Amino acid sequence: MVATVDLISPRPGPLANARSADGDYYRDTYLSSWGVYEGISEEDVSKAPYLLTTSRLVWQLPAGTVPKIEAVPVGSGRIFDAAVACLRVLVPALNRQVEPLIERLEGL
Repeated sequence: MVATVDLISPRPGPLANARSADGDYYRDTYLSSWGVYEGISEEDVSKAPYLLTTSRLVWQLPAGTVPKIEAVPVGSGRIFDAAVACLRVLVPALNRQVEPLIERLEGL
């Protein structure tokens, strides 16, 4: 199983002061008053251009990591239990790979 995570990352040096065709500086993030990233809406893009750079992390989860499901679970309780069993394995595996990169990006 291959996992992929896209992280919004700082612009590389050559794009730091890039301008749009109209001469406007590109925006790169939208932060709330509390400094929290809130995403970019169509309305935001209608007011100013955005240039987002991403880093893609791709890695293979070790074989046998996710619990084996022999048959499709029937009933909402069994489906829920199977999903929770998978998430108990996947979330820590994702966090193990992603957290060090986020810490580095936040430290820039």
